[in-house]
Amino acid sequence: GSLPPERTALALVDGPLRILGVEEFPAWGARLDLAMDELRELKVPVAGYTSYPGGKEVTGLLRLALCPRDPPDCPSCDGRPCEEIDGVPDRALFAVVLGEGERSPLFGSEEVSFFYLNTGWEVAKVEVPPWVAEDPALLELVHACVLDQVRKGRGYPVALSEAHELAVIKGRERERFYRMVEEAMVRGGMRAERSMKGMSKRRLGT
Repeated sequence: GSLPPERTALALVDGPLRILGVEEFPAWGARLDLAMDELRELKVPVAGYTSYPGGKEVTGLLRLALCPRDPPDCPSCDGRPCEEIDGVPDRALFAVVLGEGERSPLFGSEEVSFFYLNTGWEVAKVEVPPWVAEDPALLELVHACVLDQVRKGRGYPVALSEAHELAVIKGRERERFYRMVEEAMVRGGMRAERSMKGMSKRRLGT
């Protein structure tokens, strides 16, 4: 789609929307939920972008649809028709189905929905929360903004690339971090060692 000039704000996350293991850190989970609620109030859509996704959710559904048995009984099935797509990732399917710039229908659950997008470089997976999935205008905005970002980044969203650059820990900051860890280990009665490779990299400031 084309970018609407009046609304181009998008909160884009690298990878899945839900952080694996966040349930073990309630404080962080609460902060993430609060941020999501604030973005929802502001009508700013949120999306998670996964490059080269390996999921098989859609092809898994196709395997069930091809199964001649109800319920499926793989061990007793002779000449299984589902074998043709066994192990095929969703991205391979949608690389054939979608034209450049097109997205798939929405899939997902009550917690998160997703679609596949043919960016022209690859088929990426884009996740959105339910309140974005239920709003056609916000969903179209996500589609348009993500596609625009990928084109500007020549294959990968430029905003995520720049965020990665900003997130890199510089040499001086890394050295300070290592010293803090070493001091904590010494206080705990543990021996702190550094590899020669690591020391060499720190001397070079890389």
